[in-house]
Amino acid sequence: MRKPTPKPRLKGGLVLCTTCKRYKPPQDFHKARESAHSLAYRCKICNYKRQRKYIRKLGMNGETRRLRQYRLTQSDYNAMLQEQGGVCALCQRLPSTYFNVDHCHKTGIVRALLCVACNHGIGLLQDNPERLRKAAAYIEQHAANPRVFRCSITPSQRPDESGA
Repeated sequence: MRKPTPKPRLKGGLVLCTTCKRYKPPQDFHKARESAHSLAYRCKICNYKRQRKYIRKLGMNGETRRLRQYRLTQSDYNAMLQEQGGVCALCQRLPSTYFNVDHCHKTGIVRALLCVACNHGIGLLQDNPERLRKAAAYIEQHAANPRVFRCSITPSQRPDESGA
């Protein structure tokens, strides 16, 4: 007996999620080189649900998951934290919530433990040392020579946003 022909994954610009069996726009899927259409077989929502189920099954919390993601043992993490004096490796302050495991996105090598703000700052500047130096110079330049630019339109001169 022959297998039924599978539904085409693409239909009118939409992509079929193999889990929920719904056609969705391509932006609802992660990119995946190994698939025929360079998109994951599961939509982002189904993938997220699957990951949450897996994490619950393993009994992992956020901290355990982060350590596993970067192949760190709890003793590795504790040693890094102790070596840093229990503070963010960049700003030298205690984080308000938790430490992020900072790593090189090209090699995956773990660099240090950072607070959320420092980790996001480095990430938003794409781990680019030249951008970081330029950002530091920009801040220092404006701290030494503050200029205030005033908007030429006062609130009373702004067009009415109600459409009247």
